[in-house]
Amino acid sequence: MSRSLNLLMTLLIVVAVAGAALLSGASVTVTPESAGAMKTHRVVAPYTVAGEEKVALKKESDVLDGIYYDVMVVGESAYVAASFGGLKIINVSAPTMPRLVGEYDTASEVRGVYVSGEYAYVADQRNGLVIVDIVDPANPTLVGHYYDGGEAWSVYVSGEYAYVADGANGLEIFNVSDPANPVKDGRFYDGSGEALAVFVSGSIAYVADYDDGLEIVDISDPSNPVELGQWHDDSGWAWDVYVLGEYAYVAYYGGGVKVLDISNPTAPALVGVFDENGDVFGVHVSGDYAYIADYGGGPKVVDVSDPTRPTIVSQLYEYGYVWGVCAAGDYAFFVGDSQLSHVDGLEIVDVSNPASPVTVGHYDDAAEVMSIDVVGNYAYVAGWDDGLQIVDITDPATPFLAGAYNDGEGFAQGVFVTNDLAFVAEDYHGLVIVDVTNPTSPVMAGRFHDGRWACDVCVDGDYAFVAETWSGVAIVNVTDPTSPTKVGQFWDSTGWTWSVYVSGDYAYVADDDDGLEILNVSDPTHPVEVGQFYDGGAARDVCVIGDLAYVADGVDGLEILNISSPTSPVKVGQFYDGEIAMGISVVGDYAYVADYWNGLEIVDISDPTNPEKVGQFFDGGAAYAVAVVGDYAYVADQKDGLEILNLLPDSRSPAVWRTDHSPEIPDDCDVVTVSTMVTDDTGVATVELLYRIDGGAWTAVEMDSTGSGQLYTCRIGPFAAGVTVEYYLRAVDLTGVNSILDNNDGVYYAFTVIPSDAVAPTILGVRHSPAAVLDNETVTFYANVTDNSGVASVALHYRVNRGTWSVAMMYSQNGETYIVTLGPFVAGASVEYYVSATDSSPVSNEALDNNGGQYYSFIVEPSSGGTTSTMISNVTGEEPGLTTVLITAGAAGVGAVIGIAVAIAYDRHQRSQAA
Repeated sequence: MSRSLNLLMTLLIVVAVAGAALLSGASVTVTPESAGAMKTHRVVAPYTVAGEEKVALKKESDVLDGIYYDVMVVGESAYVAASFGGLKIINVSAPTMPRLVGEYDTASEVRGVYVSGEYAYVADQRNGLVIVDIVDPANPTLVGHYYDGGEAWSVYVSGEYAYVADGANGLEIFNVSDPANPVKDGRFYDGSGEALAVFVSGSIAYVADYDDGLEIVDISDPSNPVELGQWHDDSGWAWDVYVLGEYAYVAYYGGGVKVLDISNPTAPALVGVFDENGDVFGVHVSGDYAYIADYGGGPKVVDVSDPTRPTIVSQLYEYGYVWGVCAAGDYAFFVGDSQLSHVDGLEIVDVSNPASPVTVGHYDDAAEVMSIDVVGNYAYVAGWDDGLQIVDITDPATPFLAGAYNDGEGFAQGVFVTNDLAFVAEDYHGLVIVDVTNPTSPVMAGRFHDGRWACDVCVDGDYAFVAETWSGVAIVNVTDPTSPTKVGQFWDSTGWTWSVYVSGDYAYVADDDDGLEILNVSDPTHPVEVGQFYDGGAARDVCVIGDLAYVADGVDGLEILNISSPTSPVKVGQFYDGEIAMGISVVGDYAYVADYWNGLEIVDISDPTNPEKVGQFFDGGAAYAVAVVGDYAYVADQKDGLEILNLLPDSRSPAVWRTDHSPEIPDDCDVVTVSTMVTDDTGVATVELLYRIDGGAWTAVEMDSTGSGQLYTCRIGPFAAGVTVEYYLRAVDLTGVNSILDNNDGVYYAFTVIPSDAVAPTILGVRHSPAAVLDNETVTFYANVTDNSGVASVALHYRVNRGTWSVAMMYSQNGETYIVTLGPFVAGASVEYYVSATDSSPVSNEALDNNGGQYYSFIVEPSSGGTTSTMISNVTGEEPGLTTVLITAGAAGVGAVIGIAVAIAYDRHQRSQAA
C-alpha cells in the first residue's frame, strides 16, 4: 500500500476510535433469579489427560463485532463485509427487524463482497480472494482461496471470472469455474495507482484506481487485459465506481461523485459533478437516483435523471461515517463505522419517496462490548456508544440481536439485570433503568443522574449500588424504578471506582489505585468502609464466593483474598500471566478471567493458595468481562464483540483437506513444498509431516501456518534421483487429545524423484518480421521458449549467402517470447537462421530448432528498382567430387538475365560456388 493511502487509513482509524479512548473498567454479574438468591450454574469439569488437566474452548460464535465496509443484497439476504467480523449474512425479509442468519470469519479484514449463485466471493484484504459456499446461509463454509501478496479491496464476479481490485497489485482476474480452485488468469497494472474497486460491464472492467482515477480495461481476453482509457483529476482519490448505461459514477474521497460519459471507452469525458466537499466511499445508482455513502456527510440521495446536472434531493443525517451502499427495490442499505454514531453497522432506509428517506431497520453487531449479564435465554450487553444490546442465546451457536435500547446520550459501560429490569451504567449520563419484559422491545423505565459518571452497577434487593469512577459509590433506592432516589454515598477522593459487588451486609469495591475496599452497607444511608487491601495492582473487578474475594487486579492478575474478617482481608493466592486482568467470574472450582490481550483464561482455584491455569482462549481481541452460564462462557471483547465459548470437552478431531506437494514431479535439485489446509473448533496445536524414502524410517517435520491461518506448509529435500518419497500428515488440536491422520486413505501420498532436468527447453514459433524483407529494413527474429527449470539463454544463429555462421543473443520480451533485431541486409542476400536455447538446470540442457535441418530463411528484396545478382536455381550435374561437371541451370533475377554462371565443383567437402 502506498504511503499516502496508509496515511489516509490511519487518519480514518484515529477518527473512528476518537470517542472511545477512555479505558473503562468492566464487571460481570451472575444474576440472582430473585432478590437475595444466587443462581447456580453447571459447568462441565475439565478432564484429565496424562495427569494434566485440560479445558477445551470452542468458539461457538461471535456477535457484536466488526466494522461494516460493504454490502450486497440478493433476495431476502444482505451480505455484509464486516471487517474483523468476516462475512455476515443478514435476513432482511422484514426490513424493520433484520436478523443475523449466519457468518463466516475470515483470516484478515473483509473489505468487499460479491454474491453469485451459490457462492459469496470475499475480498479479504491481506488474505486475498476467499470463496464461501452460502447454499446453507446458517452454515457458510470455505470452498476456495487465493492469495499472492496483494491487498484485496473489492471483488466483482461475471460469468466464470472474479475480478479483484487488489491494491498495488492492480486488477487481478481469476477463473472461478471451479470455486474450490480459483486460478489467476490475468492481471492489469499500469505501474501506478492502487485498485480499490471494480465494476464489470460486458467485456470492460472499470477500476477505481485511487490517485490514478478511473481505469477502463478491455477484459475480452481475461488472460491479457488491455487498458482502453483513463480519467483522473486532482480533486481527490477514486474509491468506488458504478456503471449504468453510458455513464460511470466515480466516488471520490475528497471530490464527491464524478459522472463520466463512457460511450467511447477510449476517451471518457467528465459531464457532471456532485460535490459538497464530500469524502465519498461508495455509490450505487438505481433508476434516476444515486445513493451516496459520504463518510463524513452521511447517506445522501442524488437525482441523476440528467447525469450532467446531479442534484441532491435528500440527506439522511448531517454526518454518518458511511463506507458503502447498495440499493434494492424501495430500500437503500447503508453500512458504516461501528465506532461512531448514526450509521453503525447496517442501516435499512425506505427510499420509496427519495425526497423523504426514512430509516426503518438497523442491524449492528459491532458494539464495543464493555460488560455483560446473562439471564435466561438472553445476554444483556453494555455496548459503549451502542447502548444496551440484547442478544438471543437460545442456541449459543447462532446468537442474534433480539433488541436494543440506546438513548444516544451516554456510553454504556456496566449492566445488571433483575426482575425484568436492566440497570445500565451510562458513563456521564448516570444510571438508566430499562424495562426488558419484552427483550425485543426494551423501553426506558427511569433514570438516576447526580452529575457524576457511572461505570458499573450491582443491584441487591431495593437498592442499586452505582460505581461512580472518582466519586466512589452511590446507593440508590430503586423500589420505584420510574423514580430512583439516592439514599447514600460512599466518597473516596483518592481512587477510581471501577466496579462493585454486594453480598450480604457488605459491598466490595474494586477501586483501582486503592485496591479492594470493603463497605458495611447494612444501613444503606450511611455506608462505612471497614476494610481495605492494596498491594500495588489496579483493581478492576471483584467477585465474592463465601469467605473469598476474587479480584481482577489489573497488572497484578487474579488475586484471591480471605475476607472471613472483612476488617482484615488477607491475600491467600495469586495468578498472573503477564497481562491486565479486567473481569472475573467464578463458578465451582474455576475462575474465568478476562485478561485483556490474553483473552479468556481459566484458572483452577480448588486450592486457593495455589491457583493454576488450565485453559485459555485468545483470537486477537481484548477481553473485558466474562459470564459463565451452563456449558458456555460469554466473553465481552472490546475488539471482537460478544464471543460465546463452549466449555464442553472437545471430542472432535481437526479437519484436513487439500494436501498436496510442489513441484508435482520433483527432480534431484528441487526442494519440495508440502501444503495442506487444517481447521479445528478449539484451534490447531501442531501439524506434522511424516515422510520416508524408499520404505525406510519415518522422519517428522513440523509444518508452519501461513496465509489465512488454515494453510500449513513445510519444505523437504532435495532427494536423490530415482528414490520414492511417501508422506502423510498428523494434526492435533489445542486440547492435545484430538488428532487426525491424513494418509491418503492408507496408500500415502508419494512422488518419485527424476534426475535433474534432463529435458531440453521447448522452442516454438520461430519466425521473422517483416515476412518480406527489403534492403532498407531491420529484421526482428522471434522464438517462444519455455523450460521447467527456467531458460538460461536463447541464441539466434544466422549466416548470409551461406557464409560463416554468426550468433546474436536473444532477450525476453514478455516472459516466454525472445527477440533480437538485426540488419538491414543488402538486396539479394540469402539469409539462413536457426535458434538454440539452454535451460537453467545444472546440466544445461540445450535445444535447437533448425527447421528440420533446412534452416529458416529469406531473400532480401530491393526497396526500389535496380540491379542485383542473379540467383541460380535448379542446378543439376554429376556427383560432386569430379574435377569438372556438366551443369544445366535456370536463372532468374530482377531485370534482364545477362548470362548463366558456371558452377564448378571442387570436391564433396566444398559447396558449389557461382561465378
